[in-house]
Amino acid sequence: MSEEQAPKAIRDRNQTVRDEAAQKRKTRRDAERRAAVTRNLAPGEMVDDALARSTQAATTWLKRHFNKMQWVIVAVAVGGIGSQIYRSRVHKSEAKATDALMAGVFAEIGRVGTEDESGPDPSTGIEDPRQHFADDAARLKAAEERFRAAGGSPSVKTLAELGLAGVLFDAGKHKDALAAYQAVQGSALAKTDADVRLRSLEGAALAQEALGNKEAAQKGFRELGNSDIAYFAALGLYHQGRLAFAAGEREPAKDFLKKAIDKAGTPPPESAPSYIAHAAKELLATIDPNAAAASAKTTLSAEQLQVLMQQAAQKKGASPSDISKEKLDEMLRQVTKQTPPAPVSAPSSAP
Repeated sequence: MSEEQAPKAIRDRNQTVRDEAAQKRKTRRDAERRAAVTRNLAPGEMVDDALARSTQAATTWLKRHFNKMQWVIVAVAVGGIGSQIYRSRVHKSEAKATDALMAGVFAEIGRVGTEDESGPDPSTGIEDPRQHFADDAARLKAAEERFRAAGGSPSVKTLAELGLAGVLFDAGKHKDALAAYQAVQGSALAKTDADVRLRSLEGAALAQEALGNKEAAQKGFRELGNSDIAYFAALGLYHQGRLAFAAGEREPAKDFLKKAIDKAGTPPPESAPSYIAHAAKELLATIDPNAAAASAKTTLSAEQLQVLMQQAAQKKGASPSDISKEKLDEMLRQVTKQTPPAPVSAPSSAP
């Protein structure tokens, strides 16, 4: 550094020190002034002062960083609009996929027959809104096409696959139906939805049975019979009884069917009979009418038993609690004689 530059550097350094000291003094005076003002303010005025200073500080900060903040505001606005557009498109896509799925369902349950048979119901005058098909082949073909066309989320696709499997089974395409049922069994939805998993399990077992794979069918029905859900457990027991009867094993078939009836339970008087219990009783009546009658006796509801006891008490002039066990058994035998089960052939079922 030259002799001329040295005094200048010293002056600049001294000036910097003086400026820093002045700034510190100003900051200290401002703090003391604010403290003095605050001490002389009422509680409400102190709150107003704090709010005013906070607002001023926020305004100062926004003015200083306005260029950056405006880009943040624009980015948030664009993101919000984009999110709304995306949600709208997803909603429309899911709605379209659901419509396609229901189109397959409506085709599957469509009416079959001539146009003359498609008029309003003679007794009620109500028109049947279901789609009309000339025959079952046309109905199943339309349902298959619509189930295959269904898209959307993985859950909707899985439900469409389950519907497609049932249509393929009804159409006699058992190998294709088995592949579809197995695809549903391996889906993510089947892992979380017990109804989907168990229905696909039953369908796969039925397809195995139709293909002649009796052992694989039995394995599927046993797994179904071990379900924690009473309806599906009864369904699995019924299928095992049906296969046992078809193999000529009458006693094991009777045991399976009785267990299915017990598992299905007795519905309340105001509800419709359980399909599984009804089918099991019909097949049991085919195998052993006496066993079916005994099953009917043991499945009377508590309300029915109470009515029978009250009727007997009225005849005897006593209270229901006075009815003996022998008298109650006689009344039950009379009831079962009045409504004997009619032997029918074993019904076929498909999910």
